[in-house]
Amino acid sequence: MSIEMFAFLTPAGLERVAAHLEPLQALKGEVIIRQGDVGDRVYVVEGGALEVRKDGTHVADLGPGTMVGEIALLRDVPRTATVTATMDSDIYALGREEFLRTVAGDSAIRGGADTMVDARLTELGSLGARR
Repeated sequence: MSIEMFAFLTPAGLERVAAHLEPLQALKGEVIIRQGDVGDRVYVVEGGALEVRKDGTHVADLGPGTMVGEIALLRDVPRTATVTATMDSDIYALGREEFLRTVAGDSAIRGGADTMVDARLTELGSLGARR
């Protein structure tokens, strides 16, 4: 599995992250993240498919090798969208503290993470403007 945000981690850093991943299974129709909730972890999709909706409007479909939930942790804001499994999915959860320690502890990762979050927030903002 290759997650863009962790591409710059050293092998030791990757091992530390992997040691903190919690394997979960999300059944079709299960809500993984609810818009407005407090963010306590990020999720990595190993297999399956997830749908992202903001204010009930479809934003994106996510598949293997993607991460979701980082905006709430990096910006310390409520969840910006609802994420639901569109099929039975294997995912991994990484807790807030370990995620932030990993991202904040490496300037290359933090810079890439900020760029990615800014792009997602712009996309979500433009979605609201199109209504």
